[in-house]
Amino acid sequence: MRQQQGSNVIQLPRQQEQRPQAVLKVVRQRVDAKVEFLLAGLLDNVADALFEEMTRLEDEEKLAQHFDVMRAVKQGTPTVNQEFQLQVDYLWRSLPKGIDDSRIPLPNGEAGSTIKQFANRTANHYKVLLQETSLRLQSLYTGVQSDHPLEPELYCSAYWHALGCLNLQYDERLMLLRLFNRFVMDRYGKVLAELNHTLIQLKVDVAFQTSTSSQ
Repeated sequence: MRQQQGSNVIQLPRQQEQRPQAVLKVVRQRVDAKVEFLLAGLLDNVADALFEEMTRLEDEEKLAQHFDVMRAVKQGTPTVNQEFQLQVDYLWRSLPKGIDDSRIPLPNGEAGSTIKQFANRTANHYKVLLQETSLRLQSLYTGVQSDHPLEPELYCSAYWHALGCLNLQYDERLMLLRLFNRFVMDRYGKVLAELNHTLIQLKVDVAFQTSTSSQ
């Protein structure tokens, strides 16, 4: 029984300089697993969601547009997910020196305003959890004041840019962006909760607690 309990203990390096990298590795494994689950759910539901919209459409051009999107999703989802994960991975890897979001600028036009609308709603809903995880990550990399790698605006922007892999028009990409918000960002709390729980399990305190205890 004791051996079984011990197998659940996460072993981290004792050297202080190696600890942040080891913690981040465990965090990424668990967070990525949650994200992959949500992306799989998006793929499972997107066709049904588009078909449901098609039943209410009479315009042949709109119907053809929905059909093109459904076909593109079926054929190109693995490529989009891979590109999305690459963008998010870059955000994580840039964390120690400060988040670099230069690869995923907020798009112009309706896409940018839509992302801001989705992101603000999500950020307000999970304000406390976002702040807590941000403070824990700041204490992990002492002195680094950085955006959160999973900031809703960055996350939505990363998906928008990943959609560039598909041969779709601007309006068609907007359709998928809205479905991403519906099936991924509406369940975004599961990802944040997993991140925060793992940091707590690895005994990463919030930044202000770390600075107070060191005085």
